[in-house]
Amino acid sequence: MEPVGMSAIFKRSRPDRGFDYVHYLGDGDSKAFSAVQNSAPYQVDKMDTSRSGWGRGKPVKNVLPKFVVDAINPVFEALTKDDLLKKCLHGGSQNPNESFHHLIWECCPKTVFVGRRRLELGVFDAVLVFNGGESERLKNLNINPGHHAIKFAFGVDTNHIKRSVYAGDLDHIASRRNKSASVAPDDNYCAGGF
Repeated sequence: MEPVGMSAIFKRSRPDRGFDYVHYLGDGDSKAFSAVQNSAPYQVDKMDTSRSGWGRGKPVKNVLPKFVVDAINPVFEALTKDDLLKKCLHGGSQNPNESFHHLIWECCPKTVFVGRRRLELGVFDAVLVFNGGESERLKNLNINPGHHAIKFAFGVDTNHIKRSVYAGDLDHIASRRNKSASVAPDDNYCAGGF
């Protein structure tokens, strides 16, 4: 959480709501903890920071509360089962999922809060376009689109299909791999390059 926001939350807890926080669960951001110390020292002095991985304002790495570990451990166990991992052997990609999500986020950007109804409409629209293209959207609007609207929708669909076929073409994939292998690595574009 941003230090400014964290500070604001702690500052208003006693005067606005009449209570003090007794636990601080941080993500390792010492700036946020320092902001809380400076804005509400009366709470930090009595705060139990042992569960959060903090000890006197210093982060302790790789510490999660037991209740968090107990909650997420079954998920990690399930993700390592052989029958689940066998589903990954086909060598497919996440591109269809990413494409579908992109259609949803066009209607409902992640940066803007939307209500449930708008989100549902965004998902319905994404399903229509993902499965049937822009022309399917026109069919389901219960309007009579003009010639130019229909032509535009089919043009968008045709271009999308051409790009998809081209991107999945094995010769094209092989040439992309050969091209990237022949390019000298850029020392600035690597882990620790800066």
